[in-house]
Amino acid sequence: GLGYQIQLAMDDLFYYQVWTLMYFMVAVIVAIDVWSSVVRR
Repeated sequence: GLGYQIQLAMDDLFYYQVWTLMYFMVAVIVAIDVWSSVVRR
């Protein structure tokens, strides 16, 4: 899963990849939040 990918990147010191995954995760959460607020209307 995504957490495992982040763990692997942290272990290999690929911090740029960790930040990319974190930004992707935040973007997905924001997109779901916006979508759910639209659906509720």
